[in-house]
Parts: sequence; structure tokens; C-alpha cells
Amino acid sequence: MTAKKILIVDDDPDMRETIRLLLGAEFEVLQAADGREAVELAGKERPRLVLLDVAMPGMTGVEVLGAMRAADPAVVVIVLTGESDVETARKALAVGAAAYVTKPFDTEPLRASVRRFMSAEPDDKNGRPWRIEDPRADSGELDDAAAPY
Repeated sequence: MTAKKILIVDDDPDMRETIRLLLGAEFEVLQAADGREAVELAGKERPRLVLLDVAMPGMTGVEVLGAMRAADPAVVVIVLTGESDVETARKALAVGAAAYVTKPFDTEPLRASVRRFMSAEPDDKNGRPWRIEDPRADSGELDDAAAPY
């Protein structure tokens, strides 16, 4: 696994490009337009982190997540979801996603969270899944009863 590789999986080319522009100066960014391409590319390139859309044609994000985690349990997956797909994102957390981000998202919290996951030890995900946009989760203001999962 290469510590600096990130795989962006989204069927929307504009979303992939936006995230590539956000993270490309710091990390090697790989892109996949669908689940099958993502699983194949992840097997070859072994990214440290995957930003994964849950709503895609063909394989769902949850199916892709399951395949990736089966092939590489150390891969960190952050799920990207629309506001209407939050329940799916929560299912993804149960399958092994490290966090979820609702679209549209603020770029700075996403960048900071990606940096944090990329600098953590492979098994260190701060103890539990969390939602990136909620700044209270990072500051410790949320207790376990109020956690967004």
C-alpha cells in the first residue's frame, strides 16, 4: 500500500475533478468512474484512502466497499453521499467505512480529514466512524450518544 495514493470513485466526472484539484498537490490521485473499475484499480494500485460515492450505476458504493475491504482490510474508505442517502452511508459505516461526507461538502473539512487519515497509522481511525462535516466530532464536543452513526 502506498501511503500517498488516494482513489476517487464517483460517476460524476466534475466531482472527481473537483476532488482531484483539492487533493492533487499533496497526494497521488487515482480516479474511477464506476465500482468495477474502482475494485480493479484498487487491486493494482493499493491506495491508502478511497473517497467512494455510494450512489453509482452498476455496483453500489456499499458493494464496492465490501470488495475493497475484503481485498485490503487496511484501506481507509470515506463514503460520499447526497443528503437523501444518509441511511446508505450509515450502512457503509457498518460495513467498514471510516467516515461519510454529505454532498455538497465544504472543501477544507474534507481536506483536513483526508490529511488526518493519511497521516494516521493504518489501524488508527480515531476509534470509531465519524462524519467529517461535523466540526464538533473533531473537537470532542460530541459524546458517543450523540455520534452520527
